[in-house]
Amino acid sequence: MEKQAPLADTPSEFDRDPRWQLLQRILGSPQFARSARLKTFLQYVTRCALLDHAEKVTEQQIGTHVFGRPDNYSAGEDNIVRSQARFLRAKLAEYFESGPGLEESMLLTMPKGSYLPHFEPRTESTVSAVAPPPRRLRWLWIVAVATLLSIAGMLLVRQRSAQRPRSPDSAFWSQMFDTRRPTTIVSADYIYSMVQEAAGRTVSLDEYLGAGYFKLADQLDTASGLEHLFPSISQRHYTGFENVTCTARLLGLKQAQSTRTVLRFARDMSMREVGAGNLVLLGSKQSNPWDWLFEGKLNFRFEFQHATHMVYIVNRTPRPGEQALYQPSALDALSREIYGGIAFVPNVDGQSNVLILQGSSMAATEAALEVLDNPAKLRDLAGRLGARRMDGELPYFEALVRARSLNGVASESTVIASRIIGE
Repeated sequence: MEKQAPLADTPSEFDRDPRWQLLQRILGSPQFARSARLKTFLQYVTRCALLDHAEKVTEQQIGTHVFGRPDNYSAGEDNIVRSQARFLRAKLAEYFESGPGLEESMLLTMPKGSYLPHFEPRTESTVSAVAPPPRRLRWLWIVAVATLLSIAGMLLVRQRSAQRPRSPDSAFWSQMFDTRRPTTIVSADYIYSMVQEAAGRTVSLDEYLGAGYFKLADQLDTASGLEHLFPSISQRHYTGFENVTCTARLLGLKQAQSTRTVLRFARDMSMREVGAGNLVLLGSKQSNPWDWLFEGKLNFRFEFQHATHMVYIVNRTPRPGEQALYQPSALDALSREIYGGIAFVPNVDGQSNVLILQGSSMAATEAALEVLDNPAKLRDLAGRLGARRMDGELPYFEALVRARSLNGVASESTVIASRIIGE
């Protein structure tokens, strides 16, 4: 059971304190409407600050009183306070840069390196000095970067496609690229991912394909102010750089050059196309909703946690030596432990195949493909699956890959767990 922050004994004179009044307006704002834990976090540290109890505003104390951690928990191993503080700072910046927050004469901030709130009169210099870029500007940068990466990716795909194809080292790729049927590579939809983050909930494949999806996306666009910068953004086509680099790598295979290969954006796919041939799905279900069709077959589930904005992996049936839950390192870590997933499953028609490449980050998705495109690593994987000859077909399987990421580039990718589907 979680401990509750000691807020019941808040002195009555706080009601007349303009700083406490400001806090109440912030807590009642749309920015904090769906963030009950962040409300408690901010209320706890503000109360301690106003009572001059700075000794209670430590990572250990916040973890215990706000997030229900045991008194002796290790803050070095559990980064819940640090990760939530980043979101809290962002929410505060959003409040003071939109709606009623623009009219506030006093600012409440949480300077980096401390959890103590700071109050000061609002001036033009203080706003620019302590607040992150406005929400609209952040979204603009996200979309602009996505556009530039997409352009760079298209150039990379063309360059790789023009290169002489190489012969792959395993019959596995003949199962994905064959002359009997086309293969469709489906890239992730990053707008779909943004819509879910803005909504604070998962949007299912049925919702994604339904007419109500665009209405939901438009409502979120309007509420965030993004509609003024990019009208009808939900209907635009933006994907991640790992999608285009993975596509370029796939097109470098000899089979991909000699058979019919189709590239599709997730939004442009239909159920009719799903069963019309082999599929390669790039990205987890947070960005590629077509993964939902095959998740029931999988043991390793890539789940998105809206509170921390991170992907973690659930191992539904742990075997000896395996963990029930795999979590990547903190997003702000320079060198991170990340996880990729490979799933080779039968398609809905029962005749063709599906390859799902996903990860806890962009680099992790590329690490998953690295295992299949590296002769030595693929040979090790085949051995795990009991395949004695590399020129033989592999059974349907899934594998969990662990890698190290340094500045967004993955290395040291290793298969740490695998399953033959159906066993």
